[in-house]
Amino acid sequence: MDKFQIILLSFVLSLINPFGVQARAHNLQKEGFTIAVFPQKSARYLYRAKINFRGKEITGLLLIRKKPEGSYRIALVTEMGLKLFEMGFYPNKKKPFVLYSCIKYMNKKVIISTLRKDFESIFLNFSAWKKPKIHQKGNQYKYRYCYQGKRLYFCNKYGDLSKIIRKRWGFKQEIIKIKNSKNPYPQEIAIEHQHITLSIILTFIK
Repeated sequence: MDKFQIILLSFVLSLINPFGVQARAHNLQKEGFTIAVFPQKSARYLYRAKINFRGKEITGLLLIRKKPEGSYRIALVTEMGLKLFEMGFYPNKKKPFVLYSCIKYMNKKVIISTLRKDFESIFLNFSAWKKPKIHQKGNQYKYRYCYQGKRLYFCNKYGDLSKIIRKRWGFKQEIIKIKNSKNPYPQEIAIEHQHITLSIILTFIK
């Protein structure tokens, strides 16, 4: 077998060998491949929010404020100006989550816990139990965190996210779909819960 045939055979094997895919994903991990729904260090975002819970619809405006240290503060207000809740997410504090205020009918432990987990998945400001792993399938990359179950992030090689799945005890808890534009923020975030009748759609305004 001449040199050209050896090179050609190596190329073909690299296309069908799954270990080659794993190696590329491993190289991305070594290079510090990172993902973020909101990659800007500091910014404010305003989204139109539509929440469906047990057949009831709540609409309003969600303000998201990100600070340089990676913390987030969010507030949901109705279009009439009534604040429904305000929350803070802090990656480097003893209390990573703070509920500043919440209207009485929403201030239930299960509702607050659910909202907290949803936004923790989106903000990625938690500390994973294990080092994140990257798996590649075609042009798609799956970034896996272990934190309160498993959180799977699906993105392209540039780190642009398209979907987030949170699993608990092997079952899907929620699926978060992200529609991105060329701007450094998602145009739409759709959160669909699998075991409770709750869905949240956030549409970017400014």
